[in-house]
Amino acid sequence: MKKLLMMLLMLLGTFISFAVSPEDIYDIKTKIRDLEVTVSKNPKDAAALYQLALSYEILSENGDAKYLENARINFQNYLKLDPYNSVARVKYGKSLVMSGQKNWFLTAKMWFIMSGTSEMTKAAEVDPENFNVRYIRGSTCFELTEYSFCIQTAITDFEYILSNKELFKPYFENETINELNYKLGYCYIYTKNYEKAFLYLDDVINNHPYSIYYAPSISLRKAYKK
Repeated sequence: MKKLLMMLLMLLGTFISFAVSPEDIYDIKTKIRDLEVTVSKNPKDAAALYQLALSYEILSENGDAKYLENARINFQNYLKLDPYNSVARVKYGKSLVMSGQKNWFLTAKMWFIMSGTSEMTKAAEVDPENFNVRYIRGSTCFELTEYSFCIQTAITDFEYILSNKELFKPYFENETINELNYKLGYCYIYTKNYEKAFLYLDDVINNHPYSIYYAPSISLRKAYKK
């Protein structure tokens, strides 16, 4: 089952990919150089540290380990100055988890992943109604299907968002609800709760035939018929 689920995720990845234009990359790198100068002159400039971390985070989305490390370090340094920024904390947790995924040494891998999920949990505990906190934690845990506690966390966060649509509506993009329904279907299939999985997948299939999640939802649904 795991191999089939991974193949379906790869299929979805052909529809959804992170893309930054060369012009954007150039602008971000220029911004980083300026921010690095600012931070070197004033290491306690919280605003500059946060923008620096966010900039490195964008560049790290292509899988570059060095950018990921720089994002993690700058989020960590920023949180020393402003420990109550829940979005910064959940992003810091995400960067730890991503570092763990790239680490080949099992002990280090588990330390990064457990530390990252702990940081994300702290963020969700202090700011449970923050869409970004819930979405980032859920999406990060969704990538860790081999850990049962992560699957449950993803389910908790995604269902919380869907159960509070009016509260989070300003944050929704065109495909947000379809994305969450698809991912919840995936999670529930992974936990072998097919009845709940089909409820979420059928919402995409029956109501959103032009969604980028339509074909993946059909593939997942057909693979696990009642």
